[in-house]
Amino acid sequence: MICEDLKHIQEIGSGVIGTIYKAILNNKEIIIKRTHVKDNEISKTIDLINDFDNFARNYTKHFMICDSYRIKKNCEFRHLVSKEFKKNADKKMLKWYNDVHNSNICLDVLYSPKLDGTLNNFIGDIDFVHDKNLTKIIPATLIQLFYIDYILRENGWIHLDMHTSNFMYKKTSNKSIIINLGAKKYNIPTFGRLWYLIDYDIISLFKINDKNYNSEWLHLFIIGLLVSMIPFWRYGTYTLNSYKKSYKYIKNSDKYEEIASNIPAEIREKEPETTITCINKLCFILYPELFCIAQGVPKNDIEKYLKIIHTNLPIRLDVILYCIRNLNNRKKMIKKLIQSIQ
Repeated sequence: MICEDLKHIQEIGSGVIGTIYKAILNNKEIIIKRTHVKDNEISKTIDLINDFDNFARNYTKHFMICDSYRIKKNCEFRHLVSKEFKKNADKKMLKWYNDVHNSNICLDVLYSPKLDGTLNNFIGDIDFVHDKNLTKIIPATLIQLFYIDYILRENGWIHLDMHTSNFMYKKTSNKSIIINLGAKKYNIPTFGRLWYLIDYDIISLFKINDKNYNSEWLHLFIIGLLVSMIPFWRYGTYTLNSYKKSYKYIKNSDKYEEIASNIPAEIREKEPETTITCINKLCFILYPELFCIAQGVPKNDIEKYLKIIHTNLPIRLDVILYCIRNLNNRKKMIKKLIQSIQ
């Protein structure tokens, strides 16, 4: 058992350095993240948890709070990561991981509230695709996701591991949520979900200092994912197996640079793979005929796919392109998205 006072402990997931459980503590559902920690990093890790928790308690509709933490020595727990991670991790990261993995000290951090699903679950919700408010749900979701990064930056934090499993939602009966951009307040429709960013580890969460941390490419990835989600994930029977095959085809087309020119040059240079991925998805929206050909969609099926794309576009193209051009200005992005749903 992790902690003697916890009930109904159940493993629900895992990441690079930790395993996630849900449990009951004092009749309340909570989340526990168990990780290995090196002896010489305990103090730094605890300081990070406490510092971030002091910030997070001011934004409890966007971040989980730490109920408590427990350190256990001579811990027999062993967290395993995928062979894929070990294969792709750079040498420095792999050495750090092995050092942590070999530690016999475990850290259990207890968080609340328990959340209901990830961005992955949200994308895979089959009922969601037919929602009559779809074209407002997508921009409203992006507003919450980008606002989380906005308030992090405004308070001297940065999270470098924003992905579809680290964004989670909690179901809510509240129709709207208030966000503050400078001195102005906005009411944003929730459509039944409050979005949270999770995973407050020393490999993903940093205090901003003299280093120039960039997370704009993460926004590019999120935009590319969400704008293409309806036609691409719901109806694209060819895409999951042949998606990467279209990279080269689109890269060599005359439309590639036309789309790429909207993406800030510094991001294109630093994150070429993310840029190509996003351009592939944007190409599906902007030039669907080209994407269908690149994917090997039979000619007889192309018309069907074009109809699906044109009738299910989840966000206006001008809004998409504006956000991409302003990836380094979160306030501008959020304001544009707010305008699109008013």
